[in-house]
Amino acid sequence: MSNPSNRAGAILKILALVCVEVALILFAFAPTNINSKEIRTLHQQYVEQPTDENRRTYESVAARVNRPFHVLQIGSAIIAILLPIGLGLRRRMMQHDVAESKQQS
Repeated sequence: MSNPSNRAGAILKILALVCVEVALILFAFAPTNINSKEIRTLHQQYVEQPTDENRRTYESVAARVNRPFHVLQIGSAIIAILLPIGLGLRRRMMQHDVAESKQQS
């Protein structure tokens, strides 16, 4: 039978992993709300004069301003996917090492 303190530690690790996963996934799918004076000005200009040139200018500036945030969101999604996989592989390797050491003794 396993030690209750080991069991409690394992439960806390799982809860911590779930909390981190939820935070990473929420950030990865958060809407982009970058408040830039330049974007607001160009959007207002596009609303007042809806030409293709104003639209392209607005979209290019919005893409440039939002790019760092989107890179962080992509990184967050990648970590959210790889973290449980990495921890699962680590646990499997540790169990394999314990099994090998028991066979050698």
